[in-house]
Amino acid sequence: MKRKKIFLGLVLFAMVMSITACSMSKDDTSETQIMQPESISAEKENDGQEKAGSHDIQVGVEREDENKGTEVQQSEKQELQQPERQQVQNEADADLEERLAQYREERESMTNVAMGNGVSGYGAPNAENFGFQADTADYMQNFDSRELNKAYETAKKYVTETLKISVETNAVVYPCIDPGITEIYEAEDKGVADGYDSENIFVCEYCDNGNWQYLILVRDGKDSDWSVIHYGGSYKE
Repeated sequence: MKRKKIFLGLVLFAMVMSITACSMSKDDTSETQIMQPESISAEKENDGQEKAGSHDIQVGVEREDENKGTEVQQSEKQELQQPERQQVQNEADADLEERLAQYREERESMTNVAMGNGVSGYGAPNAENFGFQADTADYMQNFDSRELNKAYETAKKYVTETLKISVETNAVVYPCIDPGITEIYEAEDKGVADGYDSENIFVCEYCDNGNWQYLILVRDGKDSDWSVIHYGGSYKE
């Protein structure tokens, strides 16, 4: 009877130990299962970050390539447009020279007319008939007949005595009709006449062996004498 009790006690002890061992085994397995998802999740997150970084770098490279491509296209477009713009400018210059020649030819056929106060000059064609603005030579209205007489006398003396040009036109000098020269009155940059107000600047043109040139005259004030400061094809030289 005593052995039987001891035997039963051992059996119960063995059962308790077995149950305890199983329980511990399940807990370890559970912890392992719980830890594994965390590890996998961290690995996935790291992979995602690496992929995102790689994607950003790729996008950056693609955008840089696109910008370079755009710059190249713009440069090529400008290179193509440059000759076109130059051609347009050349055609405009040629057209202007043709109209100036026609105007001057008709002007040579005009008769000499008295302008008052001892001033005489040749009539002028209608500028609008040659495609010029009606006010191209309106700068002449800035001066009275006495001022014009002094300006023309100074200009004629410079052409015949200083430049020693043999004049072949009806008049030695004429009012300027070239809009590229008369713009000096409105331009902020007055070129060779920089520092002078428009009312103290006078421009006129003369012919030197078939080549029309321009004189730029200036004065210090209304009652001052005129002086030639430049001659040539532009007031900006």
